[in-house]
Amino acid sequence: MKRLLPILIVVVIAAAGIAAGLTAESSAVDVNGATVSVNTINDQMHAFDQTQGGQCYLSFGSDGEGIVTEGAGGQGTYAMPFADGVVDQAATHLLAEQYARSLGITVSSSDLAQAKTELASDFDSEIQSVLTAAESAGTGSACVTDQGQAVTGAALLDSLPSSFSQDQIRFAAYEQELLARGADLSPAAISAYYNANVSDFVTYCLSGIAVSSQSEAQSLIDQINGGASFAAVAKANSLDTASAPGGGALGCTFTEAEIVQQLGVTSVPVGKPFGLSTDQSTGDAEFFEVTSQQTQSLADATPAVRQALLFDTANTNRIQAEINAYARRSDVSIDPRYGSWKVSTIVPPTSPPAKILLPTTASSLASEEAAAAEAAGEAGATGATGTSGTSGTSGTSGTSGTTGAAGAAGTAGSGASGSSAGAGS
Repeated sequence: MKRLLPILIVVVIAAAGIAAGLTAESSAVDVNGATVSVNTINDQMHAFDQTQGGQCYLSFGSDGEGIVTEGAGGQGTYAMPFADGVVDQAATHLLAEQYARSLGITVSSSDLAQAKTELASDFDSEIQSVLTAAESAGTGSACVTDQGQAVTGAALLDSLPSSFSQDQIRFAAYEQELLARGADLSPAAISAYYNANVSDFVTYCLSGIAVSSQSEAQSLIDQINGGASFAAVAKANSLDTASAPGGGALGCTFTEAEIVQQLGVTSVPVGKPFGLSTDQSTGDAEFFEVTSQQTQSLADATPAVRQALLFDTANTNRIQAEINAYARRSDVSIDPRYGSWKVSTIVPPTSPPAKILLPTTASSLASEEAAAAEAAGEAGATGATGTSGTSGTSGTSGTSGTTGAAGAAGTAGSGASGSSAGAGS
Protein backbone atom coordinates (compact mmCIF):
# COMPACT_ATOMS: atom_id res chain seq x y z
CA MET A 1 0.00 0.00 0.00
CA LYS A 2 1.18 3.49 -0.75
CA ARG A 3 1.47 5.71 2.32
CA LEU A 4 2.50 9.35 2.54
CA LEU A 5 5.88 8.65 4.11
CA PRO A 6 7.53 6.88 1.15
CA ILE A 7 6.07 9.51 -1.16
CA LEU A 8 7.45 12.51 0.68
CA ILE A 9 10.68 11.13 2.09
CA VAL A 10 12.89 11.67 -0.92
CA VAL A 11 15.66 14.07 -1.77
CA VAL A 12 13.48 16.80 -3.20
CA ILE A 13 14.93 18.85 -6.04
CA ALA A 14 13.41 22.32 -5.89
CA ALA A 15 13.75 22.85 -9.63
CA ALA A 16 10.27 24.25 -9.84
CA GLY A 17 7.83 25.83 -7.44
CA ILE A 18 4.07 25.82 -7.21
CA ALA A 19 2.37 28.84 -5.72
CA ALA A 20 0.90 28.50 -2.26
CA GLY A 21 -2.25 30.30 -3.28
CA LEU A 22 -3.75 28.53 -6.27
CA THR A 23 -7.45 29.10 -6.75
CA ALA A 24 -8.69 27.75 -3.43
CA GLU A 25 -12.08 26.43 -4.51
CA SER A 26 -10.82 24.47 -7.52
CA SER A 27 -10.13 20.74 -7.27
CA ALA A 28 -6.56 19.57 -6.95
CA VAL A 29 -7.64 15.99 -7.58
CA ASP A 30 -10.83 14.31 -8.77
CA VAL A 31 -11.28 10.55 -8.47
CA ASN A 32 -14.53 9.28 -9.98
CA GLY A 33 -16.27 12.49 -8.91
CA ALA A 34 -14.83 12.63 -5.36
CA THR A 35 -12.60 15.68 -5.03
CA VAL A 36 -9.98 17.28 -2.80
CA SER A 37 -9.74 21.04 -3.12
CA VAL A 38 -6.64 23.09 -3.76
CA ASN A 39 -7.41 24.86 -0.50
CA THR A 40 -7.15 21.59 1.42
CA ILE A 41 -3.84 20.76 -0.24
CA ASN A 42 -2.55 24.27 0.54
CA ASP A 43 -3.55 23.95 4.20
CA GLN A 44 -1.70 20.66 4.50
CA MET A 45 1.45 21.92 2.76
CA HIS A 46 1.43 25.05 4.91
CA ALA A 47 1.16 22.96 8.08
CA PHE A 48 4.02 20.69 7.03
CA ASP A 49 6.16 23.70 6.14
CA GLN A 50 5.34 26.13 8.95
CA THR A 51 4.41 24.18 12.10
CA GLN A 52 6.52 22.21 14.53
CA GLY A 53 4.24 19.20 14.21
CA GLY A 54 4.53 19.31 10.44
CA GLN A 55 8.31 19.48 10.61
CA CYS A 56 8.35 16.56 13.05
CA TYR A 57 6.23 14.50 10.66
CA LEU A 58 8.44 15.33 7.69
CA SER A 59 11.48 14.10 9.64
CA PHE A 60 10.08 10.55 9.76
CA GLY A 61 12.41 8.19 7.92
CA SER A 62 14.47 11.00 6.42
CA ASP A 63 17.80 9.87 7.95
CA GLY A 64 18.58 13.46 8.85
CA GLU A 65 18.31 14.66 5.26
CA GLY A 66 15.06 16.50 5.84
CA ILE A 67 12.52 17.51 3.24
CA VAL A 68 12.88 20.53 0.98
CA THR A 69 9.48 22.22 0.91
CA GLU A 70 10.18 25.68 -0.53
CA GLY A 71 10.09 26.07 -4.29
CA ALA A 72 12.60 27.89 -6.43
CA GLY A 73 10.21 30.85 -6.50
CA GLY A 74 11.00 31.54 -2.85
CA GLN A 75 8.62 32.16 0.02
CA GLY A 76 5.05 31.41 -0.94
CA THR A 77 5.92 28.56 -3.31
CA TYR A 78 6.52 24.87 -2.69
CA ALA A 79 8.86 22.42 -4.37
CA MET A 80 6.89 20.58 -7.03
CA PRO A 81 7.86 17.05 -5.83
CA PHE A 82 6.71 18.01 -2.31
CA ALA A 83 3.38 19.37 -3.57
CA ASP A 84 2.90 16.35 -5.81
CA GLY A 85 3.57 14.02 -2.88
CA VAL A 86 0.67 15.54 -0.97
CA VAL A 87 -1.65 15.50 -3.99
CA ASP A 88 -0.58 11.96 -4.95
CA GLN A 89 -1.48 10.75 -1.48
CA ALA A 90 -4.92 12.33 -1.69
CA ALA A 91 -5.60 10.55 -4.99
CA THR A 92 -4.26 7.22 -3.76
CA HIS A 93 -6.33 7.28 -0.60
CA LEU A 94 -9.52 8.07 -2.52
CA LEU A 95 -8.80 5.17 -4.88
CA ALA A 96 -8.15 2.76 -1.99
CA GLU A 97 -11.37 3.70 -0.20
CA GLN A 98 -13.44 3.53 -3.37
CA TYR A 99 -11.94 0.16 -4.27
CA ALA A 100 -12.72 -1.17 -0.79
CA ARG A 101 -16.30 0.03 -1.04
CA SER A 102 -16.66 -1.60 -4.46
CA LEU A 103 -15.95 -4.88 -2.66
CA GLY A 104 -18.64 -4.17 -0.08
CA ILE A 105 -16.14 -3.18 2.62
CA THR A 106 -17.18 -0.51 5.11
CA VAL A 107 -15.57 0.71 8.32
CA SER A 108 -17.34 1.42 11.60
CA SER A 109 -16.66 4.06 14.22
CA SER A 110 -14.89 1.41 16.29
CA ASP A 111 -12.72 0.52 13.28
CA LEU A 112 -11.75 4.19 12.95
CA ALA A 113 -10.99 4.46 16.67
CA GLN A 114 -8.76 1.37 16.48
CA ALA A 115 -7.04 2.73 13.37
CA LYS A 116 -6.34 6.02 15.17
CA THR A 117 -4.81 4.16 18.13
CA GLU A 118 -2.58 2.07 15.86
CA LEU A 119 -1.57 5.10 13.80
CA ALA A 120 -0.58 6.99 16.95
CA SER A 121 1.49 3.98 18.00
CA ASP A 122 3.22 3.97 14.60
CA PHE A 123 3.96 7.67 15.09
CA ASP A 124 5.45 6.92 18.53
CA SER A 125 7.89 4.47 16.94
CA GLU A 126 8.83 6.94 14.22
CA ILE A 127 9.36 9.71 16.78
CA GLN A 128 11.70 7.53 18.83
CA SER A 129 13.72 6.72 15.72
CA VAL A 130 13.94 10.42 14.85
CA LEU A 131 15.08 11.35 18.36
CA THR A 132 17.66 8.56 18.42
CA ALA A 133 19.10 9.75 15.10
CA ALA A 134 19.13 13.37 16.33
CA GLU A 135 20.91 12.39 19.54
CA SER A 136 23.54 10.43 17.63
CA ALA A 137 24.11 13.38 15.32
CA GLY A 138 24.11 15.91 18.16
CA THR A 139 21.29 17.90 16.56
CA GLY A 140 17.91 19.15 17.69
CA SER A 141 14.54 17.80 16.62
CA ALA A 142 11.08 19.20 16.02
CA CYS A 143 9.71 16.08 17.74
CA VAL A 144 10.49 17.50 21.21
CA THR A 145 8.18 19.67 23.30
CA ASP A 146 9.19 23.00 24.86
CA GLN A 147 9.77 21.05 28.09
CA GLY A 148 12.26 18.76 26.36
CA GLN A 149 9.97 15.71 26.28
CA ALA A 150 9.31 13.58 23.24
CA VAL A 151 6.12 14.48 21.42
CA THR A 152 3.62 11.63 21.64
CA GLY A 153 2.22 10.07 18.51
CA ALA A 154 -1.34 10.92 19.58
CA ALA A 155 -0.44 14.57 20.19
CA LEU A 156 1.32 14.82 16.84
CA LEU A 157 -1.63 13.31 15.01
CA ASP A 158 -3.98 15.80 16.66
CA SER A 159 -1.70 18.74 15.85
CA LEU A 160 -1.78 18.15 12.10
CA PRO A 161 -4.62 19.53 9.93
CA SER A 162 -7.83 17.59 10.53
CA SER A 163 -8.18 17.02 6.79
CA PHE A 164 -4.85 15.20 6.88
CA SER A 165 -5.21 13.29 10.13
CA GLN A 166 -8.77 12.14 9.37
CA ASP A 167 -7.68 11.03 5.91
CA GLN A 168 -4.80 9.05 7.43
CA ILE A 169 -7.13 7.38 9.92
CA ARG A 170 -9.72 6.45 7.29
CA PHE A 171 -7.06 5.10 4.97
CA ALA A 172 -5.52 3.02 7.79
CA ALA A 173 -8.94 1.54 8.61
CA TYR A 174 -9.73 0.62 5.00
CA GLU A 175 -6.18 -0.64 4.51
CA GLN A 176 -6.60 -3.07 7.40
CA GLU A 177 -9.81 -4.44 5.89
CA LEU A 178 -8.31 -4.79 2.43
CA LEU A 179 -5.21 -6.56 3.71
CA ALA A 180 -7.29 -8.90 5.86
CA ARG A 181 -8.99 -10.24 2.71
CA GLY A 182 -5.79 -11.99 1.61
CA ALA A 183 -4.00 -12.79 4.86
CA ASP A 184 -4.20 -16.04 6.79
CA LEU A 185 -5.09 -14.84 10.29
CA SER A 186 -6.20 -18.20 11.64
CA PRO A 187 -5.08 -19.26 15.14
CA ALA A 188 -2.77 -21.83 13.53
CA ALA A 189 -1.08 -19.19 11.35
CA ILE A 190 -0.68 -16.80 14.28
CA SER A 191 0.80 -19.56 16.45
CA ALA A 192 3.20 -20.64 13.70
CA TYR A 193 4.47 -17.10 13.17
CA TYR A 194 4.91 -16.57 16.92
CA ASN A 195 6.91 -19.77 17.37
CA ALA A 196 9.14 -18.96 14.39
CA ASN A 197 9.84 -15.42 15.62
CA VAL A 198 9.65 -15.73 19.39
CA SER A 199 12.76 -13.58 19.88
CA ASP A 200 10.79 -10.63 18.50
CA PHE A 201 8.47 -10.88 21.48
CA VAL A 202 11.08 -10.70 24.21
CA THR A 203 11.17 -7.42 26.11
CA TYR A 204 14.02 -6.19 28.29
CA CYS A 205 14.16 -4.13 31.47
CA LEU A 206 16.94 -1.62 30.88
CA SER A 207 18.77 0.57 33.39
CA GLY A 208 21.40 3.23 32.81
CA ILE A 209 24.02 5.34 34.59
CA ALA A 210 25.40 8.68 33.41
CA VAL A 211 28.54 10.26 34.87
CA SER A 212 30.89 13.04 33.87
CA SER A 213 33.82 11.05 32.43
CA GLN A 214 34.74 7.77 30.79
CA SER A 215 37.24 7.02 33.55
CA GLU A 216 34.59 7.44 36.25
CA ALA A 217 32.20 5.26 34.27
CA GLN A 218 34.82 2.51 33.91
CA SER A 219 35.49 2.65 37.66
CA LEU A 220 31.79 2.13 38.38
CA ILE A 221 31.61 -0.71 35.83
CA ASP A 222 34.49 -2.41 37.65
CA GLN A 223 32.59 -2.07 40.95
CA ILE A 224 29.46 -3.63 39.45
CA ASN A 225 31.43 -6.46 37.84
CA GLY A 226 32.96 -7.02 41.27
CA GLY A 227 29.56 -7.62 42.83
CA ALA A 228 28.12 -4.16 43.55
CA SER A 229 24.43 -3.63 42.79
CA PHE A 230 23.79 -1.67 39.59
CA ALA A 231 20.77 -0.01 41.23
CA ALA A 232 22.74 1.05 44.29
CA VAL A 233 25.58 2.44 42.16
CA ALA A 234 23.07 4.34 40.00
CA LYS A 235 21.34 5.89 43.03
CA ALA A 236 24.65 7.04 44.46
CA ASN A 237 26.38 8.26 41.29
CA SER A 238 24.18 8.76 38.23
CA LEU A 239 23.72 12.30 36.94
CA ASP A 240 20.42 11.35 35.30
CA THR A 241 18.03 12.87 37.83
CA ALA A 242 15.02 11.22 36.21
CA SER A 243 16.26 7.62 36.54
CA ALA A 244 18.76 7.72 39.40
CA PRO A 245 16.17 7.62 42.23
CA GLY A 246 14.80 4.40 40.75
CA GLY A 247 18.21 2.76 40.52
CA GLY A 248 18.72 3.86 36.92
CA ALA A 249 15.60 2.03 35.66
CA LEU A 250 14.58 3.18 32.17
CA GLY A 251 11.66 0.83 31.56
CA CYS A 252 10.78 -2.73 30.62
CA THR A 253 9.37 -2.37 27.12
CA PHE A 254 12.59 -2.46 25.08
CA THR A 255 13.16 -5.11 22.42
CA GLU A 256 16.62 -6.38 21.57
CA ALA A 257 16.44 -4.71 18.17
CA GLU A 258 15.58 -1.35 19.76
CA ILE A 259 18.47 -1.57 22.20
CA VAL A 260 20.93 -2.55 19.47
CA GLN A 261 19.78 0.32 17.27
CA GLN A 262 19.49 3.03 19.90
CA LEU A 263 22.71 2.23 21.77
CA GLY A 264 24.79 1.19 18.78
CA VAL A 265 25.81 -2.16 20.28
CA THR A 266 26.15 -5.56 18.65
CA SER A 267 24.83 -7.70 21.53
CA VAL A 268 22.65 -7.28 24.61
CA PRO A 269 23.94 -9.20 27.63
CA VAL A 270 21.70 -9.69 30.66
CA GLY A 271 22.96 -8.78 34.12
CA LYS A 272 26.25 -7.20 32.94
CA PRO A 273 27.20 -3.56 32.25
CA PHE A 274 27.56 -2.78 28.54
CA GLY A 275 27.36 0.01 25.96
CA LEU A 276 29.84 2.48 27.46
CA SER A 277 29.68 5.61 25.30
CA THR A 278 29.50 9.41 25.37
CA ASP A 279 26.15 11.17 25.04
CA GLN A 280 26.63 13.60 22.13
CA SER A 281 24.13 16.12 23.52
CA THR A 282 25.35 16.28 27.14
CA GLY A 283 28.94 15.03 26.95
CA ASP A 284 28.22 12.60 29.80
CA ALA A 285 29.64 9.10 29.79
CA GLU A 286 26.90 6.50 30.08
CA PHE A 287 26.52 2.75 30.29
CA PHE A 288 23.65 0.32 30.74
CA GLU A 289 22.52 -3.01 32.10
CA VAL A 290 19.63 -5.28 31.21
CA THR A 291 18.34 -6.31 34.60
CA SER A 292 15.80 -8.85 33.34
CA GLN A 293 13.90 -10.03 30.27
CA GLN A 294 10.41 -11.32 29.69
CA THR A 295 8.83 -13.19 26.81
CA GLN A 296 5.32 -12.12 25.82
CA SER A 297 2.74 -14.85 25.85
CA LEU A 298 1.09 -15.85 22.59
CA ALA A 299 -2.09 -14.13 23.73
CA ASP A 300 -0.28 -10.86 24.46
CA ALA A 301 1.71 -11.05 21.23
CA THR A 302 -1.27 -11.84 18.99
CA PRO A 303 -2.04 -8.19 18.01
CA ALA A 304 1.56 -7.67 16.87
CA VAL A 305 1.62 -11.02 15.06
CA ARG A 306 -1.61 -10.13 13.31
CA GLN A 307 -0.09 -6.88 12.05
CA ALA A 308 3.01 -8.71 10.83
CA LEU A 309 0.86 -11.15 8.86
CA LEU A 310 -1.29 -8.36 7.43
CA PHE A 311 1.69 -6.36 6.25
CA ASP A 312 3.58 -9.28 4.80
CA THR A 313 5.30 -8.08 1.62
CA ALA A 314 3.39 -10.44 -0.65
CA ASN A 315 0.10 -9.35 0.85
CA THR A 316 0.79 -5.62 0.53
CA ASN A 317 2.03 -6.08 -3.04
CA ARG A 318 -1.18 -7.94 -3.88
CA ILE A 319 -3.40 -5.13 -2.60
CA GLN A 320 -1.31 -2.47 -4.31
CA ALA A 321 -1.67 -4.33 -7.61
CA GLU A 322 -5.43 -4.55 -7.12
CA ILE A 323 -5.71 -0.81 -6.43
CA ASN A 324 -3.56 -0.06 -9.48
CA ALA A 325 -5.91 -2.15 -11.59
CA TYR A 326 -8.87 -0.27 -10.13
CA ALA A 327 -7.10 3.03 -10.91
CA ARG A 328 -6.75 2.03 -14.58
CA ARG A 329 -10.49 1.74 -14.94
CA SER A 330 -11.19 4.87 -12.89
CA ASP A 331 -11.59 8.47 -13.97
CA VAL A 332 -8.75 10.34 -12.26
CA SER A 333 -7.85 13.93 -13.06
CA ILE A 334 -5.23 16.22 -11.52
CA ASP A 335 -5.11 20.01 -11.75
CA PRO A 336 -2.55 20.48 -14.56
CA ARG A 337 -0.54 22.85 -12.38
CA TYR A 338 0.50 19.77 -10.37
CA GLY A 339 1.14 17.60 -13.42
CA SER A 340 -0.75 14.70 -14.94
CA TRP A 341 -2.00 11.36 -13.64
CA LYS A 342 -0.43 8.22 -15.09
CA VAL A 343 -1.99 4.95 -13.91
CA SER A 344 -1.10 5.27 -10.21
CA THR A 345 1.06 8.34 -9.74
CA ILE A 346 1.57 11.97 -10.74
CA VAL A 347 3.99 13.00 -13.46
CA PRO A 348 5.18 16.53 -12.57
CA PRO A 349 4.89 19.27 -15.20
CA THR A 350 7.87 20.71 -17.00
CA SER A 351 9.49 23.47 -14.97
CA PRO A 352 8.69 27.03 -16.10
CA PRO A 353 11.56 29.38 -16.98
CA ALA A 354 13.23 30.75 -13.85
CA LYS A 355 12.52 34.33 -14.86
CA ILE A 356 8.77 33.92 -14.39
CA LEU A 357 9.02 32.32 -10.95
CA LEU A 358 8.47 34.40 -7.86
CA PRO A 359 11.51 36.46 -6.83
CA THR A 360 13.82 34.67 -4.42
CA THR A 361 15.38 37.74 -2.76
CA ALA A 362 14.04 41.02 -1.46
CA SER A 363 16.29 42.98 -3.80
CA SER A 364 14.67 41.39 -6.83
CA LEU A 365 11.24 42.74 -5.89
CA ALA A 366 12.16 46.07 -7.53
CA SER A 367 12.30 44.42 -10.94
CA GLU A 368 9.35 42.10 -10.36
CA GLU A 369 6.82 44.01 -12.48
CA ALA A 370 9.23 44.29 -15.40
CA ALA A 371 9.94 40.54 -15.25
CA ALA A 372 6.20 39.84 -15.12
CA ALA A 373 5.59 41.97 -18.20
CA GLU A 374 8.29 40.15 -20.11
CA ALA A 375 6.92 36.79 -18.97
CA ALA A 376 3.45 37.80 -20.11
CA GLY A 377 4.70 38.21 -23.64
CA GLU A 378 6.45 34.83 -23.64
CA ALA A 379 3.97 32.67 -21.77
CA GLY A 380 0.62 34.26 -22.47
CA ALA A 381 -0.15 31.71 -25.17
CA THR A 382 -0.10 28.81 -22.75
CA GLY A 383 -1.04 30.23 -19.33
CA ALA A 384 -4.57 31.23 -18.48
CA THR A 385 -5.14 34.62 -16.92
CA GLY A 386 -4.82 34.63 -13.14
CA THR A 387 -7.37 35.88 -10.67
CA SER A 388 -5.42 38.63 -8.91
CA GLY A 389 -3.74 36.49 -6.30
CA THR A 390 -6.27 36.95 -3.55
CA SER A 391 -6.23 33.39 -2.31
CA GLY A 392 -2.58 32.88 -1.40
CA THR A 393 -1.97 31.12 1.86
CA SER A 394 1.56 32.38 2.21
CA GLY A 395 2.33 34.58 -0.77
CA THR A 396 5.23 36.96 -0.71
CA SER A 397 4.31 40.55 -1.16
CA GLY A 398 0.74 41.07 -2.25
CA THR A 399 1.54 42.09 -5.82
CA SER A 400 -1.79 41.03 -7.34
CA GLY A 401 -0.32 37.69 -8.35
CA THR A 402 1.58 39.18 -11.25
CA THR A 403 4.45 36.74 -11.00
CA GLY A 404 2.65 33.61 -9.84
CA ALA A 405 3.82 30.26 -11.15
CA ALA A 406 0.29 28.98 -11.46
CA GLY A 407 -1.52 29.79 -14.71
CA ALA A 408 -4.67 27.72 -14.45
CA ALA A 409 -4.22 25.92 -17.76
CA GLY A 410 -0.63 26.78 -18.56
CA THR A 411 2.05 24.20 -19.04
CA ALA A 412 3.69 23.76 -15.62
CA GLY A 413 1.73 26.71 -14.31
CA SER A 414 3.48 29.19 -16.53
CA GLY A 415 0.67 31.69 -16.98
CA ALA A 416 2.16 35.14 -16.62
CA SER A 417 -0.74 36.34 -14.50
CA GLY A 418 -0.65 33.30 -12.26
CA SER A 419 -3.70 32.87 -10.07
CA SER A 420 -3.08 34.01 -6.53
CA ALA A 421 0.60 33.47 -5.96
CA GLY A 422 1.34 36.85 -4.55
CA ALA A 423 -1.43 38.12 -2.38
CA GLY A 424 -0.89 36.05 0.74
CA SER A 425 -0.66 37.68 4.10
